[in-house]
Parts: sequence; structure tokens; C-alpha cells
Amino acid sequence: MLDGFPRTLEQAQVLTSILEELSRPIDLAVTIEVPDDVIVERAIGRLLCMQCGAIYHLKAKPPRLMGICDNCRGVLSVREDDQPSTVRHRLAVYHRLTEPVIVFYDELVLLKSVNGVGALNEIFSSICAQAESACYN
Repeated sequence: MLDGFPRTLEQAQVLTSILEELSRPIDLAVTIEVPDDVIVERAIGRLLCMQCGAIYHLKAKPPRLMGICDNCRGVLSVREDDQPSTVRHRLAVYHRLTEPVIVFYDELVLLKSVNGVGALNEIFSSICAQAESACYN
């Protein structure tokens, strides 16, 4: 299982060729579909404890006291990577460089899509179902 790789069409093509040469072809590629606005909302609500590394979210998992870690009483802050402008820039790069990878695997009839909005256990179950289905086909 690979997560976050390949990120470009060239990487996908080289990986596919190498694995085919090794007689270990790719069985499945899964894309987790989440609208950009949801990704931005998830990222900009994230808070990180600078002392113990605990992660919070303003909506999904807020700390008991705003700005204070429940675990160690450390200061919570927003990572630079979670600033709205940074998230939007990363999404633009994703659309430009990584979406062609999705098309590539779709054309090879290896791609399955999973809805990435909803309860974590439901998303995980959907991914597992796609993987299990690929194993039996």
C-alpha cells in the first residue's frame, strides 16, 4: 500500500513499469474524494500542541479550554501548513500534478473512488471493501 505516492503522472508510469517487470502489477488504486472546500475547512480548524504534539480541531475535537492542550496544558497553535492560503496553494498543486495520476489509473481500469466525507469508520470500511474486492477479482 502506498499513500501519497505516486504524486505525478511520470512517477505513476515508472512505478507501473517497474512493478510489471517484477511481475507484481498494481491491483488497485483508490482515490479518496473530498471537495476542496471541505479540505480547507478541515485544515484551518486544526490546532497542534507545541509541547506534546496532540492534535485538536475547532469543530471535530475542540480542547476543553481554547488554546490550551487537554493533555499537558501546553499552548495550541495553527501550523503554517494549515493556513488557508497554504492549503489552497497545495490544492492547486494537487490538481495540476496529481489529478493526471487519477486519470492514468482510471484508464488502466484500476481506480476506485471512495467518498472521503463522513464518519472515519465508514470511510475506512469503504476503503477496505474496495481492497477486498480487488483481491477477489
